[in-house]
Amino acid sequence: MPAYLEMLRPLNCLMAAVAVSIGGLLVFGLGLDVATQRTMALAMISAFLIAGAGNAINDVFDVEADKVNRPKRPLPSGRASRSGASVFAALLFLAGNALAASINWMAFIIALLNTLMLIAYASWLKHKPYAGHAAVSYLVASTFAFGAAAMGDVSAAAYLALMAFFANFAREIVKGLEDIEGDSFSFMMRVKARLKRAAARLAERFRLKNGKPVMAYDAKNAVVVAMVSLVASVVLSTLPFFMGAFGAVYMMAVIPADIAMLAGVVQLGLSTSRPSLSKVSKLIKAGMLLGLLAFIVGALY
Repeated sequence: MPAYLEMLRPLNCLMAAVAVSIGGLLVFGLGLDVATQRTMALAMISAFLIAGAGNAINDVFDVEADKVNRPKRPLPSGRASRSGASVFAALLFLAGNALAASINWMAFIIALLNTLMLIAYASWLKHKPYAGHAAVSYLVASTFAFGAAAMGDVSAAAYLALMAFFANFAREIVKGLEDIEGDSFSFMMRVKARLKRAAARLAERFRLKNGKPVMAYDAKNAVVVAMVSLVASVVLSTLPFFMGAFGAVYMMAVIPADIAMLAGVVQLGLSTSRPSLSKVSKLIKAGMLLGLLAFIVGALY
């Protein structure tokens, strides 16, 4: 069981649950009655379970890459089986969607879409750089929308969800530039074994580096896309103030987040070397956390 709990990645699931609570906070603030608190608890548990299922199913499809990048994980190390992980993920998906259905139809639709997206990402989209990045970013953003939907007003989290999407999209690109060799090697081996005709059509997307196949990720284009995405996130962060949703306190609180994001833009423009990319990833993560705090402040004040 410890191996399956590790596969769940509880800390990541807890972060998803916290994001759901923030989405709910944007609707009701701290003025929650007992019934609303129960609904929020159900939504948080639902998100926790679905996120855990996504982590497990991703490990099922990603064993070969993990043998290169993360050999100590449960599946590549042999501490858990693929069949056991598949059943584990299915049970978590069912439980999470059942809880969402008990809340309201909006929450259930988002939960179902997220379930399908997680499966699509693990089985297919992970190896399509921009589509995969967009899928992950949608999933991150949707947790805030899910919390607001559970409280009956999905639009309340629209600004935060959009900002989170673009910021995370940029970070996924940066992470993809850092950690491409293992993922592309896994993809090439799987395509070669199962889809020979597809491998021929996709051969031009790969090159050799030190005898290993590496996906031809156009670094210059990727950096430009990441920079545009970060700027979009900064612009979106100001809209709640200019549209009258939040006041001056929010605007002051979001400035540090915007500075971190813009620093990431500058750093991306200076270099694409591995140390610089690592710094950019940290800057974006810091900006996302600061932006999240700013939205909490805006909701409360």
